[in-house]
Amino acid sequence: MIIDSSLVTLFALLNVVFGVVACFFGYRVFRQYLTLIGFLFGATLGLALTQNNPETIIKVIAALGLGILFGLIFFWLWRIAVLLAGLLLGAVVGFMISTQLLRLDQTTTTIIIIVLAVIGALLSFAAAKIIIKLSTAVTGSALMVIGGLVLLGLTSGNTTRVYTVDNLATMTQTNTSGIVILIIWIVLATFGFLVQSRQR
Repeated sequence: MIIDSSLVTLFALLNVVFGVVACFFGYRVFRQYLTLIGFLFGATLGLALTQNNPETIIKVIAALGLGILFGLIFFWLWRIAVLLAGLLLGAVVGFMISTQLLRLDQTTTTIIIIVLAVIGALLSFAAAKIIIKLSTAVTGSALMVIGGLVLLGLTSGNTTRVYTVDNLATMTQTNTSGIVILIIWIVLATFGFLVQSRQR
């Protein structure tokens, strides 16, 4: 499915904005943050299920419909938020390490994400409040980094690039060293966690 460059820009900017909120104020707005994650998950699922459908309106309806549905599900299931926070923490750590540090293939990356997500979920039962703050700091900083990398890809001077669901993810792998990106992510996550730790 071809995506207009303006939508890609919007996607990147939203990543940065939501990333800032999650990274520095995640514990305070955790229920709303989970709702947003649910909406984004549902919308992505809707686009994936209808990517071969030529009708744009069908794609929009599917994305909005499933986005709202999963957003509501995540909102009402906030009582298991700590478990979800642990899952998110492990999954994001696995994604960032696999794609930016090790640059692994998709299958190996998926396995690492699943394994670390399970570990994160198990750890979440031991320290709920800390896990929520750490999870939102880590995922928020990752959103900021991903949004920034996509924006860098948009401004790289390639005016003929066609953006699709399949190649959008590759925009996060720029010529910038994966170690540098990983360090930026860790610094942002650490700062975000420290800021949240000072909040009541």
